[in-house]
This record gives sequence, structure tokens and C-alpha cells, in this order.
Amino acid sequence: MIVELPERDSRYPDLTPGQPYVVLGIEAGDLRILNDQGRPDLYPHKIFTVVDAREPDDWVNELGEDNERYAYPPPSTTADFSRTTSTASPKRSPRSGE
Repeated sequence: MIVELPERDSRYPDLTPGQPYVVLGIEAGDLRILNDQGRPDLYPHKIFTVVDAREPDDWVNELGEDNERYAYPPPSTTADFSRTTSTASPKRSPRSGE
């Protein structure tokens, strides 16, 4: 999902009007986005215009006790570092004398 702030709002100085923001998750209807300072903060959904309403198919959706919605990517259970291996020879430090 992609949203944008339609106009400047003094309550949210860390958001830029017209800037598209990717929604990282939904908590009780509020949207978690990376703001202009790079922090993943929550904002009320009502302040945004939805640019693209599509959500990832793998998001985990839940309803709270008061029927409020929570949606996030599935938790990562393992780290796969097998694709990050390098075949390059390690560089030697010029200070090591090797």
C-alpha cells in the first residue's frame, strides 16, 4: 500500500506533502510508515490519501478485541546468508606486511 499526505499538517512536521510513503504495517487502523527522518512511526490513516491500495499477499491480518485491524509482513524465522557468500579473494591489508 502506498499513501501520501495531501497537504502540509503542522501536527506531522516529519512528513512531506505529495511524497509517496510505503505502508510497512497497520496497527489498530493506524499506518506505520518510514517518515522523512527514516523512523518507522505510526500515523492516523485519515491524514493520508491512498495512492495504491494493494497490500502484499503474505501480510498477516488480525482483528483486535474491538475489531480493529492489524496487518504486517510475516515474521522472519530464519536468516538465509547462503546467497551473500563471495567468491572473491580476501584483500590483504597493506599494514599487515603480507
